[in-house]
Amino acid sequence: MISYRYLKTNFIVDLIATIPFRYLKLTKNPMILDLFQLLKLLRLKKLLAHLSYRALQEVIKGIFQHRIQKMVENPSKTKSETQSVDNNKIMLQIKIMYMFRVVSLLLALLSLSYFVGTLFFIVSKYTTHSEEDFTFYNEYGMRELGDTDNLIRVVYFSFTTLSTIGLGDFNPKSEIERIITIFILLFGVVCFSYIMN
Repeated sequence: MISYRYLKTNFIVDLIATIPFRYLKLTKNPMILDLFQLLKLLRLKKLLAHLSYRALQEVIKGIFQHRIQKMVENPSKTKSETQSVDNNKIMLQIKIMYMFRVVSLLLALLSLSYFVGTLFFIVSKYTTHSEEDFTFYNEYGMRELGDTDNLIRVVYFSFTTLSTIGLGDFNPKSEIERIITIFILLFGVVCFSYIMN
């Protein structure tokens, strides 16, 4: 039963994420290989499902209800002391839930920034045909930098663009990059509007 449900839901995503596309030599085009690597990001959906607010709320309620049940069974304190302890536990439960919401929101924003930044980098890299092209990839010297430095730059760029701050230290250069940035900005406005409710 469990294996059938796994085959029906997450198996395809896990299978695609574990295929070593770089070593299969399906194509010589590095852009397509990079896009195949992005398929591994499909597994983030499983991570975000584990960060469910409602599931954690049920777990925390269960823990606190178990403690309250013990207090009811052993009424060794006066009513005012018990009520004070109950109020403190309810406040602690609320604080834990809000901290969890903030942490899960930050993880979602960082994941989104990583995904958008990686897509922007791939587009910028593969629309750059020569070293004279006026693109994000050439203007900020990404050809000479390592993968970690490039990742930091594009995630920083995507985060400032998604949040619509746009500090101006990194900006799109070519027309295709500007078009993509327009959609990133619109998506950022939608995301932050949803967050602010």
